[in-house]
Amino acid sequence: TIIEQRRQIEELLEFSPSLKNYLTNILAESYQKAKKDASKETGLTLSKFPQNNPFSLKQILDLDFFPKN
Repeated sequence: TIIEQRRQIEELLEFSPSLKNYLTNILAESYQKAKKDASKETGLTLSKFPQNNPFSLKQILDLDFFPKN
């Protein structure tokens, strides 16, 4: 689940805080890959997803954050 993945990332960051800089650097590229995966899994065209990641790293890692839409 999303929450479980966030918890795992949180644990990795506690163990190695320097990874946060790495996450910041790969966020845009990772979003593009995830968007393609989501398109394949859902059957939705890529145009249905925002062109660029609409979320901050802080939001993505927040256990309680879920987009309103």
